[in-house]
Amino acid sequence: TGVQTCALPIYPEDRQALTAAIERGVQTHAPFELRGRLRRADGLYRHVVALALPVPEARGTGQGWAGSIQDVTEEVWAAEWEARAQQLLSLSVQGSSARLTFRAALDELARLAPAPAALLVQPAGPREAWRTLAAHGPAARLQAYLTRLPAAAPTAEGAAPPWWQGPTPEAPLQADDLLLVPLWHEEQPIALALLDLPGGPVDPTSLAHLRWLQGHLAPVVHSALLRDALERSEAHARSIVSALDEGVVMIDTRGQIVTVNRAARELLNLRGQPSPGLHDAGWALEDEHGRPVPLDQYPAAVALRTGQPVRQQLLARRNARGGRAWFSINAMPLDDHSGVVVSFSDVTEAVTLRQQLTAQTLQDDLTGLGNRRSFRQATQALHGPHAAALLIDVDHFKSVNDTYGHHVGDDLLRCIAARLRDVSPAGAHQARLGGDEFGLTHPALPVGAAAALARRIVNTLGQPFTLGDARIVVSASVGVATATCVVVAELHRAADLAMYTVKRAGRSGWHLFDDTLT
Repeated sequence: TGVQTCALPIYPEDRQALTAAIERGVQTHAPFELRGRLRRADGLYRHVVALALPVPEARGTGQGWAGSIQDVTEEVWAAEWEARAQQLLSLSVQGSSARLTFRAALDELARLAPAPAALLVQPAGPREAWRTLAAHGPAARLQAYLTRLPAAAPTAEGAAPPWWQGPTPEAPLQADDLLLVPLWHEEQPIALALLDLPGGPVDPTSLAHLRWLQGHLAPVVHSALLRDALERSEAHARSIVSALDEGVVMIDTRGQIVTVNRAARELLNLRGQPSPGLHDAGWALEDEHGRPVPLDQYPAAVALRTGQPVRQQLLARRNARGGRAWFSINAMPLDDHSGVVVSFSDVTEAVTLRQQLTAQTLQDDLTGLGNRRSFRQATQALHGPHAAALLIDVDHFKSVNDTYGHHVGDDLLRCIAARLRDVSPAGAHQARLGGDEFGLTHPALPVGAAAALARRIVNTLGQPFTLGDARIVVSASVGVATATCVVVAELHRAADLAMYTVKRAGRSGWHLFDDTLT
């Protein structure tokens, strides 16, 4: 008779694909996964992942289905939003022109709203008018609105006007047909975006995306404002260069440093010391992967050797505190062939922001382990005959939430994550895949070692947990798959089948995948 999904609150564009996937799963009588969007009680659509498992009926006369569903909206959003945020961030790291950066930032805000017209403005002073940084579409109405909007930013003498604050600090302020998006940097408002909304308020999903992007745009726009000041005023540029901690070094054809400005001495910690030559190993520059860069590959050395400029090369150097300082370096050969001029700026903040952005998309906020996306990447990176994957499902976890509350359940998941870290061998990658399911991968774990690890996990998670006044006992069902039994690309699926073999057998144990489970 076919699968009836009409009554389900499925997103219309997903209905046909989900119906087909369900029909295929029912026909094959095998576990299958569904991904799509379902409407919540408040009318919002959320991204979900559902797992369906065949379950024999008690009388043995037929087969039913059981399953689970998980809300993965934040993970999907982060994956969708990350690429564009990375592109905007690269404008700051690469030193693109201020005008291009302002326009790209405003175009992205207008695209998300969506808004046919938008303005990005800067307060010109406590009593002065706004200064337009970028415009999108026919913005005459927004310009007229600005004439009624004082530009004053917060000062020691007075509080910030309401449009800087929004309903909550640093959040967009939405009116009937207008959205104000303030941008803050180091607790100071630096710019304001005005979005024209003739179609009415922004939908909740787009508004969430705007809030997320708002915090990432602020340092990009701040960097562009500083570059803009350099472009507009040569006299002002000298003070801006110092404020930006940009350095300039002149090197002759022998590799000896001829001139070092004050900012460069501070950046390179050369105050009161003689300037090292280009061939001095003390520079100890590293690339983006932490590998030492050979001296003959330094930007200045390449420019001297080839006579060609090297622009915006990103390299790191250890600072006095042992941390890494990141620099965007340019090396320009002099026209008279007497040497090369190296200019560089500290982009540590921008690089760190990019790294944090990447890390956030791969980490489970509750446990600190990797998330499902990181587990998928770790599995895809496995290779070799001893690669292994384990899937761990915590038995009876729902009863803990029902008995003690979700806050205790969250504490239990953190404790389980800690025990998994403790019991895992070096080189393992642990992740929380969602709910009470965890995963573990290892690039070199023979069958015997993988089986021993599964036994340790079952025994370790079977020990009681003491959480406040509660003494909680759970168990674990562990599925194991190694590259000796299945191709690497199928390790995740094989471990999943092995885990559900344990659950069907009564839980609290482990099972190694073999050909009988295919």
